[in-house]
Amino acid sequence: MSSYIIRKFLMLIPMLLVISFLIYLGMELMPGDAVDFLIPPDALATMSQEQLHAMREALGLNDPFFLRYLKWLWGMLHGDFGYSMQSGVPVLTLMKNHLPATIELTVTALVMSSVFGIILGVVCA
Repeated sequence: MSSYIIRKFLMLIPMLLVISFLIYLGMELMPGDAVDFLIPPDALATMSQEQLHAMREALGLNDPFFLRYLKWLWGMLHGDFGYSMQSGVPVLTLMKNHLPATIELTVTALVMSSVFGIILGVVCA
């Protein structure tokens, strides 16, 4: 039984890698980049190309796509989830703050769906 679970777990790893790569690729294909998001449009219009290039260089956005993905993946594997672009707070802190509400909603949905599923299953039978 344990070898079956281990095999299933090991099958999840390539799937997670493919999914993370596809999401990262989708973000890459979207118009604009992080600099466009961080700077208000009116300030972006007044910035010089040198300033934009320096900001992209500081954020690592000038690296090739695959290298940026590998750096991101390496950071994720080591627990470095980065910083929120909106608040500047570490993402791990935000996840820890929102985890209790997420668990509460998940358990509530599971209990409600189980109760209603059993009731409706008995009624339909």
